[in-house]
Amino acid sequence: MFQSFVLLFHFMTFTGSTMSALALITLISLYAKYIGATVRPVISLSPNWATIFKGESVNLTCNVDSDVQENQYSWYKNGQQIHSARTITIQAARETNNGNYQCQTGASEKSDAIRLVVKNDDIMLQAPPRINEGDVLNLRCHSRRTKGAIATIFFYEDEIVQPPVADSVFHVGKVRRNVAGTYRCAKKFDDTLLFAEEFISVRGKSTCEMLWGNVIKFANRKNYTQIRIRECHNVIFFFRL
Repeated sequence: MFQSFVLLFHFMTFTGSTMSALALITLISLYAKYIGATVRPVISLSPNWATIFKGESVNLTCNVDSDVQENQYSWYKNGQQIHSARTITIQAARETNNGNYQCQTGASEKSDAIRLVVKNDDIMLQAPPRINEGDVLNLRCHSRRTKGAIATIFFYEDEIVQPPVADSVFHVGKVRRNVAGTYRCAKKFDDTLLFAEEFISVRGKSTCEMLWGNVIKFANRKNYTQIRIRECHNVIFFFRL
């Protein structure tokens, strides 16, 4: 259906055809229904770490950016349906909870997969499951040992980015794609030194947006109504009024 809209918009724009207000409203309404049907839910974790220790707990929630209240949810782990509520609560996590999780609401598409990893190590470097350009990023050097910790050091690509501190969290701040790479942490205890590392990837910032009814003027030309299609292609179409 999307291709049909694009072809019609292209034809009306470059042939100089006049679009009536009714036709414009009809097309906008049809396209709004189209994009509404393809809204993808987003999974959030609480606490917001993609990697946890065996025995710890985590909540996975299915969120929908929509004005319509959803009451039908489906969860999938590694492609197999496992749950039918908005939130999954994992208590006393085990290695069997490892996997790729997706959720779905009503007739929506499935969400992007979130990978949950349960480890039985002594130390880990924790990061959020999804990091987008522009997000505020925190990393945590998390250890099973809670006593005797003296200091924590954070590294990025073998360079120290935070000298020894008592805090186990490294506040990276608002990120760009160039901060992606391998991060490491070292935690000093009275009797030992523990290391952990994690590769951090940063997804590009989405350019999806919808602009309705913005009227612009061109020199020696009539007014046009500008609509930017919400398809992440950053395409602009102009309609003659």
